[in-house]
Amino acid sequence: MIQKLTILLFFIIFGSFGFAHNDASANAAATLQGLQQTANKGYGKPLAKTQNDLGVSGMAGKALGAILAFTGIIFFALMIYGGILWMTAAGNDEQTKKAMNVITAAIVGVVIVASAYAITAYIGGVLTK
Repeated sequence: MIQKLTILLFFIIFGSFGFAHNDASANAAATLQGLQQTANKGYGKPLAKTQNDLGVSGMAGKALGAILAFTGIIFFALMIYGGILWMTAAGNDEQTKKAMNVITAAIVGVVIVASAYAITAYIGGVLTK
């Protein structure tokens, strides 16, 4: 019975992501249209419409976004792994220490990456002014 409820809960939770994605896509299209109108009024030229029109800075921004997303996925996976190690330690001090080291390393890593991004964004903002 518990296994059936777990499977049902799994499908309810992960099945709802598809609906959220559709809503997000519709909102993103509306937002992009609003940004396009604002850009046309402010600068007199339309925003880039294709990947080829983005230029070097646009491509670098997309690459950086992909790297940050991948870093977030790795952080999440390491936190899950550390939590599983900790929960299954059953009083084993070595496994508990290993779990704490994994969790600590994941947190330190994500703080370093977030700090590097913040510093880069700040310096990029200062240089472009």
